[in-house]
Amino acid sequence: MHTTGGVDRGSAGFVKKRKVDEDTVKQLMLTVRDNYFPRFEVPAVRFVLDLVDHGPPNYKRPALLILRGLMPYLSKQHQAAQATVSLTDLIGPLFRLLGTPYGDDALHILENTLQAEMNVIRCAVQRAGGPARRGSSAPWPC
Repeated sequence: MHTTGGVDRGSAGFVKKRKVDEDTVKQLMLTVRDNYFPRFEVPAVRFVLDLVDHGPPNYKRPALLILRGLMPYLSKQHQAAQATVSLTDLIGPLFRLLGTPYGDDALHILENTLQAEMNVIRCAVQRAGGPARRGSSAPWPC
C-alpha cells in the first residue's frame, strides 16, 4: 500500500508540473503578443519559427503552442507586415514539420492561419465586385 501512495503522489506531481508548463507557455505567448504585436510582430514570429525549425527538440512543442496563440493575431494585423514579408514566408517552416511527430500541431496552425487569410481574400474579391460563393447567390459574410 505504501508503494501505491508513492505512485499516486508521483503521478499527481507530474500532472501538476505539466499544467504549470502549459500555463507558462500560455503566459509567454501572451507576453510576446502584448509587448511585440503589432510593431514587432514579424521578428517575434520569425524568432519563434526559428525555435521550431532549428531549436532543440524540447523547444519545438512549446514553440508550436506559442505560435498557435500568436498566428491569429498576425493574420488580423498582417497588413502592416505585408510590406516586408509575405505570410507564406512565415509559415514555410510549418510545412516542413508535416511529416514529423510535430505534424499535427503544425497542421492545426496552418489550417487556422490559411482559413483566416482565405476569408480576407474572399472579402476583398467581393468588395471589388467579384463573384459570390460558388453555387450560391448569397455573398460571403465579411
